[in-house]
Amino acid sequence: MIIIKRLPEFLLLGVGLSLQLLIATVLIVNLSVATVSTQLPLPGVGTQAFAWFVFAVHLIGLILLIITTFHIKKSARKAGLRLLIIGAIMLIATLGATLIQSVLFIIAGVLFIVRLQERVPSTAAGST
Repeated sequence: MIIIKRLPEFLLLGVGLSLQLLIATVLIVNLSVATVSTQLPLPGVGTQAFAWFVFAVHLIGLILLIITTFHIKKSARKAGLRLLIIGAIMLIATLGATLIQSVLFIIAGVLFIVRLQERVPSTAAGST
């Protein structure tokens, strides 16, 4: 029921989470192969360390976003604020490597905060 009322927010969140999961999977496979194989090293030690850091940020962000998704039903505004914070931290921490996902999470967070949930008008007791 809440998904239908907030479809744009959930679409943005779903696309962002899917991209996040896809990129985290590709990163772990590539980094594992590059770390194990001596023939395919990443250029420079600093680059490899940064790649592992970006993977860690992706994984932590993915876990926090899944937790936030389950808390949307309790409080959409708090979940929107969490989405804003997670998106901004991921964008800054990875130096723009998570640009698309972060922008999707920030837009979804703003929509969760700004859009008012349609409320059913309540009738006062005793009035007809």
